[in-house]
Amino acid sequence: MRFRCNTCLGEFEEAGPDGVSYAHVCPPVVQARVQRNAVVLFVPLDQIRLDDTITVLRAGQETETLVSATQPNDVRLHDRQVPRPTGEQRDENATPVDVDTSARPDKNRPIKAEGRGRTPI
Repeated sequence: MRFRCNTCLGEFEEAGPDGVSYAHVCPPVVQARVQRNAVVLFVPLDQIRLDDTITVLRAGQETETLVSATQPNDVRLHDRQVPRPTGEQRDENATPVDVDTSARPDKNRPIKAEGRGRTPI
């Protein structure tokens, strides 16, 4: 069965092609380094503006360019990853036995973090 994570919007299967169970974990949030009005900021990807200046790798050279002038083979540089805020992380890995004393071999252990849940798709 296929699911969509309601927290990060990632899509995943409960098991891989080899039948091994998959435990989804939301990735960290990526923030882009931009220059906006002569100020360097780190902004979520959905808040990058066409008039922001970014640094890209273009033909092997670091180049500053407007977002609106990026080229198909440009690679944005200097992004950073930050942890998701508390409650904004889904982690389907089971809680450790020494933390969850209610876990028994005949009972599924609860996951580490529910986040906003998941939806079958």
